[in-house]
Amino acid sequence: MRAFLKYLARGVLLCAGLLVLSLSVCLAAGLFWIPEAGESDAEIPKVYVIEPKEEEQAGGETQTAENTAEQGTESPAAGKTEGGEGTAASAGADAGADSRTDSGAGPVKMLFAGDLFLTDLLQTKYSQQGISAAASEGLLSALREADIFMLNQEFPFGTTGEAMAEKEYTFRVNPGYISVLSDLSVDIVTLANNHMLDFGRSPLTETLNTLDGAGIAHVGAGENLEEAKALKTFEVNGRTIGFLGASRVIPELAQCRFRIACDVTNPLCGPDGCSAVYGPQKGADPDQIVRMDRWLADYARLAAEQFPHADPNRPGAGAAGGLGFAFLTFTNAALESGVQMVLEET
Repeated sequence: MRAFLKYLARGVLLCAGLLVLSLSVCLAAGLFWIPEAGESDAEIPKVYVIEPKEEEQAGGETQTAENTAEQGTESPAAGKTEGGEGTAASAGADAGADSRTDSGAGPVKMLFAGDLFLTDLLQTKYSQQGISAAASEGLLSALREADIFMLNQEFPFGTTGEAMAEKEYTFRVNPGYISVLSDLSVDIVTLANNHMLDFGRSPLTETLNTLDGAGIAHVGAGENLEEAKALKTFEVNGRTIGFLGASRVIPELAQCRFRIACDVTNPLCGPDGCSAVYGPQKGADPDQIVRMDRWLADYARLAAEQFPHADPNRPGAGAAGGLGFAFLTFTNAALESGVQMVLEET
């Protein structure tokens, strides 16, 4: 028994030695690091924006402006002012002019986050523990220091409406949880996403009213098209910064069925694909045909990552240079004989 314990102790010491050695090698190789005391766990990367040269109309002199907007530079959060609506062109021109002519314009710290959804579990924990249930103190500190913090609100605030039929995941959050966004120091959100109309238009109205009541700006959706595409601007440290929101999602398409007149049976790619068969008719040489076929194959692979039913080998996928594949992949479509459709309709 004593011999067994002796070998066991040696084994433990050997394992401990190997662990220390492994950690030393990893530290030396830079695979990880041990943060210093007080080092934030939410390090903000720096982004530098170099503005182009512009001729001064009055004096004819060339002025080089290299004002810098640093995400990692300290700047006071005071002075944030949400502006009104306008056009992207005019706001962009104003922003550029301000930064070039106002010597007092300072750096601006902007933070951007991706999708935010408040799950039932997070709502429960937030009700019990507050914002600490959702974010560390280091992250909250970084968010508070930002001049502008923007994220994608991947849900509507509301209590009304019916879930969209045949949609697998539908999101909706009680407007009372708008305090989460305020606690995260959110300044502006984009509503242009595929969940904003999960429960119809009434929660969208609730969302707009809820955000307005909390003083949080929003882009990408509204009661009408003009509101949805409106530009929102902020005046920060002598600079004018504009925001837009846009999405390619059209919920109505999910409720439509398309009948595509197609008498072509070619697949998207390969020796019988649209590039190989119809490319020469359009003047493509052999090298171009190989490249186009490869591009279409990559396109089909990327499409399949989001739309698993995508099938580049389906007959007719190569119709109209690949338009058949697009209809079959991105819409509720069926390829039908064009001749037969004409006969039926006449």
